[in-house]
Amino acid sequence: MKGKHILYYEFTDALQNGECPICAIIKKRRERYFEHILSEQVNDIGFRKELRSTHGFCNFHTYMFYSFRKPLASSIIYEDLFLTEIEFLKKDKIVPAAKECIVCKIEREAEKEALEILQNYLKDSEFKKIFLDSKGLCVPHYKKAVLKMGNVPKWFKDFHIKRFEEIAKTLHKYIDAQNVSLGEKRPKLTREEELEWKEAMKTFAGLEGLKW
Repeated sequence: MKGKHILYYEFTDALQNGECPICAIIKKRRERYFEHILSEQVNDIGFRKELRSTHGFCNFHTYMFYSFRKPLASSIIYEDLFLTEIEFLKKDKIVPAAKECIVCKIEREAEKEALEILQNYLKDSEFKKIFLDSKGLCVPHYKKAVLKMGNVPKWFKDFHIKRFEEIAKTLHKYIDAQNVSLGEKRPKLTREEELEWKEAMKTFAGLEGLKW
């Protein structure tokens, strides 16, 4: 397949790094947006107007923005938000926050684009080879891919079922390893197996803050 989109390479790079590629693309887009806000948009009228319209960032993205530890940028943004909110409150107008903040929308669009890349390249032999050498998708994004495409290739389904079964099997081995009643029959764990519970949680839940 010629003329591969730049997002294709972001997708395959994430696969080769052992990440769920859709989670990785969302995370990268989110971080890039926050960096853009901090470097160029804090005083932008259009940005401030859009942020006011959603009553700021959602709770999750507020704390993500907080993690950048930028006192001046935060002060400029939140002074504006407080002044706007105060005007509503003076009029006894209680306006609920929007269901999606600016960053939520950016993440949703990034997820949509990443799912389209997956759909467009599932029949590509190079893509398939890279995918089969990876850890594949997290559980939420595998389910979203199936819902979007309806019928997925057999190899794609089999790959993920096997991957998830292997995680469950390793977790069971870990549980047995902690069972002192098994005595000498307790299995010995590799360092990777000792840490599998972390991989399991990340794979089952997907990216922190992911909306299902």
